[in-house]
Amino acid sequence: MTGKSTNILLVEDNPGDARLVREMLAEAGGGSFAVDWVTSLSEALEHLARGGIDLVLLDLGLPDSQGLGTFLRAYEPASHLPFLVLTGYADETLGSTAVRQGAQDYLPKGEVTGSLLHRAIRYAIERKRSEASLAAEHQKLFSLLDELPALVYLKAPEYFIRFANRIFRDTFGPWEGKRCFEVLFGRQEPCQDCPSFTVLKTHAPHQWEWTRPDSARTYQVHNYPFADTDGSPLVLTLGVDITERQQAEKTLRESEKKLRLLADQLLTAQEDERKRISGELHDELGHALLTLKLDLRSIEKQLLPEQQAIAEEVESILGYIDAVIKNVRRLYLGLSPGDLEDLGLTAALKSLIDEFSQHNQKITWSIDFDGIDGLFPLEFQTNIYRIFQEILTNIGKHAAPTHISIVIQKTNKGVLFKVEDNGRGFNYNDLLDGSYNHGLGLIVMEERVRIMGGSFTVTSRENDGTKIFFTIQVS
Repeated sequence: MTGKSTNILLVEDNPGDARLVREMLAEAGGGSFAVDWVTSLSEALEHLARGGIDLVLLDLGLPDSQGLGTFLRAYEPASHLPFLVLTGYADETLGSTAVRQGAQDYLPKGEVTGSLLHRAIRYAIERKRSEASLAAEHQKLFSLLDELPALVYLKAPEYFIRFANRIFRDTFGPWEGKRCFEVLFGRQEPCQDCPSFTVLKTHAPHQWEWTRPDSARTYQVHNYPFADTDGSPLVLTLGVDITERQQAEKTLRESEKKLRLLADQLLTAQEDERKRISGELHDELGHALLTLKLDLRSIEKQLLPEQQAIAEEVESILGYIDAVIKNVRRLYLGLSPGDLEDLGLTAALKSLIDEFSQHNQKITWSIDFDGIDGLFPLEFQTNIYRIFQEILTNIGKHAAPTHISIVIQKTNKGVLFKVEDNGRGFNYNDLLDGSYNHGLGLIVMEERVRIMGGSFTVTSRENDGTKIFFTIQVS
């Protein structure tokens, strides 16, 4: 109330009451109030039309208007101004009704003092300014909401729509004066257990999906608690059309399913081809080498003592054939782990590790195996064997570790397989973006675990080793 004076329009038909109010304002305001006095509503409306008013002190009982109608007629063209209602009826119900309709406060004439009037004027002006500022912010928000590429609308607890943006209007048509269930569903009664109003109970955002029955379009609906400029509760609803996204996700899931089926078939075909080749190595080449070895032994026995040079040559060839047979057996076992069917998965894995350790004798080992024979079908056993085979191959080619730890542990629901090394390691993110050219093995391992319904995890950092965990459930 500093600076220029506050221009007050006093609407009061009783000269005595008007003089008393002006005296109280002069005394309490110290000259900071400029009062224009009129005695009828018609005069007040003319004065308001000319402008220059900061606040209206309005008596509800005037010669040309009585009761609440007096306030409503005065407030309609000047709702931007703060109104203080003066009532001689000492009727709090009438005064509070005027406040609900937009007045800042009401003052029974017989209870007004100078300090009370001064304070009421000051608070009324400040509250009106705050309301105007809040209304301006709301208008900015509504302008923003109007341009959002989503359905946006505000509704009151009694279901009436208070605001709807452009997308909502284009989708559902006129909404003014209608309730949400009338516009959205063409219903005459509210929907039962409407999820939108959950936010009024919890005062927290709520999210759900809604499919329009008339168009089969699906929306992700977000509800937020909101407040009108007068503080009354509202629900802000935002609906994002996710129909195309859901269709794309469905297509992607179907594509992934087909790709995984193809991968499963490819791995099965690969295993079948390995068995076929290993069988030919064992039956054809292995048998031929063994026959050749026996024939050379027979020839060696028939040599005369003076043919010592030839005997030495034959012995050299027999040693070479033994080396070839050993390599063929190694290839045979690598292509088809026959130990699985003969000895079981536990022994086959130990044999695989023993063979690796023989070629990497500088590595120390920590091995902790639970017996897992008979827990998995042969197809799963083959996959597990191949995973360990690939892990050890990668370690031998790339890691250069000094220590390897292998744990196979039965759990409540399955078996945990864990392999750790302290080798070079790698950046897993670089592996995913293709910076490493040897990441296909990890991808195949993960796919084998997925086919068995398990989970697969790799953690690695450069110069800090690699850890591979995978878990497979036991039926």
